[in-house]
Amino acid sequence: MENKIELNDEVIKYYDGILKKAKDKFTNKNYEEAIEMIEDELNQPYIPFEYEQVFENQLFAFQAEYRYLQIDEKYKLLDKNQMLKQITNENKFNVYLFDFFIQKFNENLTNEDFIIISDWLAGNCLSNYEKFYILDALAHFKIEHKFVYFNHNTNDDVVLNTIDFHNHTLFDNYHQTLAIIEEQLMKDPTILKFATDLLNAVATHYFPSFEFQSTNDLANIILKIINNCFNFIEINPNDLSEEERKVYNVFVSIQNTKNI
Repeated sequence: MENKIELNDEVIKYYDGILKKAKDKFTNKNYEEAIEMIEDELNQPYIPFEYEQVFENQLFAFQAEYRYLQIDEKYKLLDKNQMLKQITNENKFNVYLFDFFIQKFNENLTNEDFIIISDWLAGNCLSNYEKFYILDALAHFKIEHKFVYFNHNTNDDVVLNTIDFHNHTLFDNYHQTLAIIEEQLMKDPTILKFATDLLNAVATHYFPSFEFQSTNDLANIILKIINNCFNFIEINPNDLSEEERKVYNVFVSIQNTKNI
């Protein structure tokens, strides 16, 4: 995201006002509206650098609190080992409970805990999105550990250090691609949202690899597929290049399932 807005009294008043309104909505239990307000500002093509991190931190705090409220009270009373087992009970990843687990026990994780988390990241039971979320949460709390990350979509694995997670080159490629898409679609927020969702899905599907010649290529492919979708133009996979098929296959998959 570019940050071309310079701070002045009017700009400060605007963003401080958005933050206050969002916090008031959250306090009044309008949780989803509060989260949506912050997300809408972060999805705008331009936001002052001074406020971008503030809004990102506020969004994380809102989402964490909202997830906490979704947890059954009985689970909050579990000890660390019991909670770890419950997180993947019946081979279903409970993102709300994991989030609560990390908030509660992030300073008390043991080697045994890391072994369990390692099994999650190196195995086939969790989706890429769920594994990505785990690494992101650990990195957010500055929990340093090396894990083997297995991508079942590409059948590849790689060793990742949580402390370096947000500095991975994929994030640079992601932000460069997003900037190109935002520049093209800044006047159409609805289509921009769909294009951003597809970019997120592609990045997660192939993580940590970047499967494209350039960020320009990836951005143009996403724009082409989204444009065809909104104009009801049927896409024949046989007419697509190899890179286009990689994006199109992800596009098809997210039409059928929420797991990437």
